[in-house]
Amino acid sequence: MSDTLSFDDGTELVFETPPWASWNLNIHRNGPGRDAAHAIDPETRRNIAIHERDCLYRRREVASRPGERLAEYRRLKLREIDVDGHGNVWLEFDAGERYSAKGVLTTLESSDRTWRRQTPRGIDGSGSTWRRWEDVRDRSAVPTPPSCAALTVGQVSGAGSRARMNDFLEGGPDGLVDHTLGSVHVWKAAFEATYQGETIAVLILSTPASPHADPNSEIVISRLACHPVRPQNTSSWFIARARDWARDHGYERLVAYAGVGGNDGTCYEAAGFELEESVWADGSGWTNRDGRRKVANGDRWRRSKWVYILD
Repeated sequence: MSDTLSFDDGTELVFETPPWASWNLNIHRNGPGRDAAHAIDPETRRNIAIHERDCLYRRREVASRPGERLAEYRRLKLREIDVDGHGNVWLEFDAGERYSAKGVLTTLESSDRTWRRQTPRGIDGSGSTWRRWEDVRDRSAVPTPPSCAALTVGQVSGAGSRARMNDFLEGGPDGLVDHTLGSVHVWKAAFEATYQGETIAVLILSTPASPHADPNSEIVISRLACHPVRPQNTSSWFIARARDWARDHGYERLVAYAGVGGNDGTCYEAAGFELEESVWADGSGWTNRDGRRKVANGDRWRRSKWVYILD
């Protein structure tokens, strides 16, 4: 269920209602350390429960390469079921993490891969955090291009173009596109690489945010996202096409930043960029796609600036 706001430029803002919004949540106090939370579907009366001291596995994707995602699994032990002053129920785990009880419980027995009870296949059970590469192509109907030569690059503009680019940046037709920074509001130029009518990658060029940069001579790659079915070297191949556009339009410098969402700048180095600056950052000022938390989650990471001189 969703509500949509439509704008004159073709942009659509969709407000999604969580599938579990109508579920009821009950707390059973069974004694110290054994309280339980129950999520109940009012239509089917389906009951999903979790008890304090139960262990769950939380999955998140931390990197990607053609056809695969690097999945991280963490084993978390439920320490306490807490109710805040507004009546919201939270699950507090021993790692100090806190999640909505409804969100976790209704995910446990759905097709969503974020939470699970069972030990993920192929994990030996030792330790508390594991990473492995997983093939995601069987989760998508998007055709797999045999090589970059099979891709067609075009500039995207006009009514509906922003909604089209942002749909891809927010997950694409199957939800498999993962770009930490998500959608974009304005740009100087936008490009997409397609195969058999399906978008495989998008690249956005924007005016530099720094007041010290000359917007007439410098342009920035503000978004670069690829579908997991992309061929090898799609990013560097795509950047070369955008570089030609920037040169033809009189720009002297093409700039890109790395360090967020597993992007270490390898594609920029492969495309001939030079590393101009590398500093420690903590995510302040940058938020993730839903705008509710910092992209780095409070961690420190290396933010690097890559530059290509257009001569």
